[in-house]
Amino acid sequence: MQSTDFDLCDNFKKREKETQTMKNHNLPSDSFSGLKPQPSDLSPPESQASNLRSHPSDFSLLKSHPSDFSPLESQVSGLTPHTSNDVLVRVENVSKKFCRSLKRSLWYGMKDLGSELIGRSHKENEGLRQDEFWAVKDVSFELKRGECLGLIGRNGAGKTTLLRMLNGLIKPDKGRIEMRGRVGALIALGAGFNPILTGRENIYVNAAVLGLSQKEINSKFDEIVEFAELGEFIDTPVQSYSSGMTVRLGFAVAITLEPDVLILDEVLAVGDMKFQSKCFQRMKDIMHGGGAILLVTHALEQVAYYCDRAILVNKGRLLIDGDTSETLNHYIKILKHESRATINDKSKELCGIGAAEEKFQLYPFYNPYETRWGDRDATMTDVCLIQNGQNCLDKLSPGVEIELIITACFHTDIHKPIYGLSIKSPQGNTIFNINSRQLLGPSGVPGQKKGDRLKIRFTFTPFLDVGDYLISLGIASEAESGIQPHDRRYDSIRLRMAYPLLSTGEMFLNPSICITA
Repeated sequence: MQSTDFDLCDNFKKREKETQTMKNHNLPSDSFSGLKPQPSDLSPPESQASNLRSHPSDFSLLKSHPSDFSPLESQVSGLTPHTSNDVLVRVENVSKKFCRSLKRSLWYGMKDLGSELIGRSHKENEGLRQDEFWAVKDVSFELKRGECLGLIGRNGAGKTTLLRMLNGLIKPDKGRIEMRGRVGALIALGAGFNPILTGRENIYVNAAVLGLSQKEINSKFDEIVEFAELGEFIDTPVQSYSSGMTVRLGFAVAITLEPDVLILDEVLAVGDMKFQSKCFQRMKDIMHGGGAILLVTHALEQVAYYCDRAILVNKGRLLIDGDTSETLNHYIKILKHESRATINDKSKELCGIGAAEEKFQLYPFYNPYETRWGDRDATMTDVCLIQNGQNCLDKLSPGVEIELIITACFHTDIHKPIYGLSIKSPQGNTIFNINSRQLLGPSGVPGQKKGDRLKIRFTFTPFLDVGDYLISLGIASEAESGIQPHDRRYDSIRLRMAYPLLSTGEMFLNPSICITA
């Protein structure tokens, strides 16, 4: 008995010494490998896993780092943990309901909590009780490594509720959610920041919540401040920041901590164009590094440019999960209360366009993987590139003027049309962007009548280095509700430059436009 007492005493002193060492070195309590759970602890045995799947109300939020994935899991699937086919987010038949009445909501909450505490399944989750409604109903999708998924829908469609469940802020009433890897989320402006604390203090608090040690935070601190462009304001309380400064800080913290899954909900809408460009470039770096992006925005151009696929949510239900252009076109159909078939038939009937007259896709350097979307009130039916009087050149010369001619057809009256052109570099960055409104002014572009056809001629001098570039074209119009997209064809034409050109720093293509019937 005496020897046992000495052993207990020695163990107590040893543990006390370890605790003091952690405090002296500012280490988190899980810094010692002996206290960490083994990777196999993150995934339950198969018998338990099957039981979990059988209960629709189970909620699984796995926030381990990819390096902590169970070896057994990768052997079963036949994939290594870092292959491009890994699913980082899996949502299965997820539903969430709310109550319109505050008093009833509190009462229902107490009943449901009591049922869970005594282990009784409450059947109320299967249906709606008085004053309840489904904010999200039976939504399922997957997000894999290297993907950027766009989530679109009207206000009140259930997008933010879905994101809050993905981030673990609220629990679904039905269904299952699996998240793998470190998750970075910007769901609301200023979310996660204490307005009384300074920017510096908020960086340390947010990083600590995500599981980083003080040493790791110190190593990334300068990078966060530089990306956020806060400079001397980093020691100012966040409550005195503008909305743009708050977004820059939040985004900088989220991406600098190298998340495997980055969730963004309309937060970039308040940022300036320069900062948005920098953010999207960093998002591409995350995807190329094996991460995944879930982007929620009402800026459909961003979805078309950056998302590999998109899902459309309407009244809490998932309508489409697929190709970006298909999803965008379906969304526009909902907004205009028209069927897609009616739009396509109207296009052919009013302008007399048949399959044989749709020559755009027949251009030799047409990109069949373009993203095309819009309401088709006006369409681009043909395109050509001319240099030195020659059309369809395999390679173009830098420094020599190019004329790009678009044939457009109008299927309804459009009062303030806008014609646009942009060019992407071989790395996928937008290096040139111009439109008719910028070149001719708001009143310099004439309106068009139903049935009109015209030629739109862009001329520019390509001071570009050797490589394959992608041209995007678009027809839109200005309305009281904003810019209405009619025919957007992103990455539709390949532009191949033949000879290298020394970089001169700033790029100026000297563009002009001519519009003729």
